[in-house]
Amino acid sequence: MEPGGKSRSLDGKHEVELSYTGEIPFGPPYFTLRIDSHSFGERIFGYGALWSPDSSILVVTEWHTLERGSGPITSLLLIRPDDWTYSQFPKLTKGFAIANYFVDRSRVLRHTDEIYQGGSFKVERQTDLDTIDDWKPLPLAR
Repeated sequence: MEPGGKSRSLDGKHEVELSYTGEIPFGPPYFTLRIDSHSFGERIFGYGALWSPDSSILVVTEWHTLERGSGPITSLLLIRPDDWTYSQFPKLTKGFAIANYFVDRSRVLRHTDEIYQGGSFKVERQTDLDTIDDWKPLPLAR
């Protein structure tokens, strides 16, 4: 997906659009998110959207602040567009949560926490999305 571009889910049922909104000083750009006709209002996201192999879950990185002194604060946001529910990973303070890829066409997500406190380091993680059971209704704007 190109910045400001659109992409379709692997099954072709849903369209995702990340629209360039701005950049943090000396840092990466951030975007607004739209899935199909649903907007996420004033919420902001990092670049990139990753679909599960069966197209049931979209994974994006949500930014929770643009404030230089307290940020970055991010988390992975999992969205199920077939029933418009979501689950959010814990917030990562002073770092970027990044979805990397799915393992062997399964619903096991490889993701990285890039942490910038007391130096810079990465923590690689793996999460089986079938173990997530705290899905909530997603408040959406049209």
